[in-house]
Order: sequence, then structure tokens, then C-alpha cells
Amino acid sequence: METLFGEGDHFIVHYGSSSGAGPWQTVVFFYGRYTLTLEVDIEIDNIHHALQNPFSGPPHFYLNEVASIQDFNGRPGAFFAGPVEIRPRTMEKN
Repeated sequence: METLFGEGDHFIVHYGSSSGAGPWQTVVFFYGRYTLTLEVDIEIDNIHHALQNPFSGPPHFYLNEVASIQDFNGRPGAFFAGPVEIRPRTMEKN
């Protein structure tokens, strides 16, 4: 994604939470109004601070468009239209 759209943000949702970490997400921003999110399920070994089973499921992609930006007492906030999930086509052999 970064090859196509430039530098992205990478993070693990709820990392360090007692309920367990959520998926890995990479988010890229492009054309001044869009975000593309890649989300993959992961398993973390909290004792060794390492991935146990990297990318344990299929990737999911979400596209968001910034619908509007508003000023909240000097702090800008974005409102998004979406997200739209982008699903790869599956091909079945007959």
C-alpha cells in the first residue's frame, strides 16, 4: 500500500489491553480526502512481546472518504462517508 500511496500509519488495535489485542491495521491517506485501511488478524505472545501467528486470517480493506471538515473550537474534525469494504473476487474451480 505504501508503494502506491506513500507512508502510512501502522498500529495494533487495543494493544496491551487485558482483553487481548485486536487486528493489525495499516492506514494510508491519499488525494487529500481518502483513507484506505488494511486490517489483518494477528495473535500476540504478550510474555515475549512477539507475534505468535502473524496474519492468521485473510486481509480486509476499507475505503473512507472525508465528507466534511468542521471546526470545533479551533480543533478541526473530519466526518467520513463510509467505510466501504473492498473484497477480493474469489475464483472457484468447477
